[in-house]
Amino acid sequence: MKITLRSASVGAALAGCCLALVSCGTDHPEARGTGGPRGRAAGTATATPAPGVPALRAFRTYLRTEGPKADAVIASHVLGVRVHEAGSGARTRATVEVDYGVWDDERLDRTAEVFARWRRSVYGDHGHVRVLAPAKMDAERDW
Repeated sequence: MKITLRSASVGAALAGCCLALVSCGTDHPEARGTGGPRGRAAGTATATPAPGVPALRAFRTYLRTEGPKADAVIASHVLGVRVHEAGSGARTRATVEVDYGVWDDERLDRTAEVFARWRRSVYGDHGHVRVLAPAKMDAERDW
């Protein structure tokens, strides 16, 4: 059996795949050619940027270098961090995306606790963090 691909049909199929990734409005690093969360940390532009300031790289760096060794493991599970800076006197809001599963309540809580400690110690601000997992689970903490 011989399979023949026509360049026009392959090009159209690839364009359709990329269009689907970009047009849904979700931040898809693959559509930008960045290869994953690393592109999000670099602050590359997207068609529809999410609100807030990306802080993934800074948080991962803290986890790996300045935090306790037990917290360094968390860095590989953090997929995205968005910080919504508040005006003068208002609370900062933050959202942290992680890849934990259904039974990882303790890890979600620990991530929220570590994020709050990081913001307090490094930035000296106060606010609220919400840690989101794909299994429709979350943890929240004030700092």
